[in-house]
Amino acid sequence: MNKNMLRYFLSSILILATTFIYAQDNIEKTKGIRFGFDVSPLVVRLFEPERSGLGVSIDFEFKTDYFGVIEGGLLNYGLEQKNFNYQSSGYYGLFGLDYNLLKAEKSVDNNILFAGFRYGISSFQQNIDNIVINNYWGTYNAELGQQQITGSWFELLGGIKAEVFFAKNFFIGWTLRAKTLLSGTKNETMQPIYIPGYGKTDKKFRFGISWFVAYKIPFKQK
Repeated sequence: MNKNMLRYFLSSILILATTFIYAQDNIEKTKGIRFGFDVSPLVVRLFEPERSGLGVSIDFEFKTDYFGVIEGGLLNYGLEQKNFNYQSSGYYGLFGLDYNLLKAEKSVDNNILFAGFRYGISSFQQNIDNIVINNYWGTYNAELGQQQITGSWFELLGGIKAEVFFAKNFFIGWTLRAKTLLSGTKNETMQPIYIPGYGKTDKKFRFGISWFVAYKIPFKQK
């Protein structure tokens, strides 16, 4: 099974699971702060071992069907090529809004089908070493050393957050993301290959998917 097939297979399994859970009846609708853990880095590492990281999120319904969202994490990326080795590592943050498209028929429905946007920013370091230079005078090894870079991007997204019927206030879900790179590719020495939170910089527009588990701390019943 190649990388794309595995990715689509895992996505289909989670979509089917959340669709099933979404059909269940919950006990009561509550407001609260939802803390999430992004499991995407763990899944992606199965077919992209050069990537490793951790992601978290917080969201809060400040107005009926409107959720303020903060996401963040850290990510390491390593790439070994024939004539150089590349390392990128750093932190990223995402800030934005989700809107619940689902108008529940029952007041007990905690599930949401959402669309939203994010502004993302990343601060990261890149290292390029073991550079092999071949010229008239022979073969030489060099390195560029550590460089501190900042990048930013914008996202339009949508997804599902579904409360599991057997565990109150526990959620699973997925998010589809369309990303547009705003800054971070200009560098005097070498254009960054990978920006934590955004991905590879070979394209100014990227699609992505993330999966998460979350727990909501309730403080007010509706």
